[in-house]
Amino acid sequence: MSYYDDDQIKMKPKHECKKGTFNCVCDEVRFIEQLQKEAVLEENCLNCSTEKLGANRRSRIGFNTRPFILYLPNGREFRIRVSEDFECDYRSAIFRVEDVDGCCATLRALVEKDNCLFGTQFCVTVDLTQFVAIQCFRDIRIASPCSNV
Repeated sequence: MSYYDDDQIKMKPKHECKKGTFNCVCDEVRFIEQLQKEAVLEENCLNCSTEKLGANRRSRIGFNTRPFILYLPNGREFRIRVSEDFECDYRSAIFRVEDVDGCCATLRALVEKDNCLFGTQFCVTVDLTQFVAIQCFRDIRIASPCSNV
């Protein structure tokens, strides 16, 4: 994540949300997007700010996704429909960031099947400033971010 330091922009290795300067959820999602692009392995503890994908896992497979849930101001999980069958109202609250532009993000819905998360074809574009919290989960590898369930 970039931040301003006097008259130049620097890359800050460990980012922080400073009250009144950035939107924390937006900053975290931008940070996760950058991690997914770099997809480097290292060991560390489990939280959104862990600086390498795979750092919060003991395995050495190539991680490419840090799944997360976003929370609305009313405290509920943000969910989207992940079924084209309108009689079935299956929704998912777990996402993978695909792209971020400012605080506007394209998120891919993930679904759980047989204790594993899989990428779906269902994406949503959101204004990250409308969320009050983000909860991250252990890094995973999804076979294809664009695969159908």
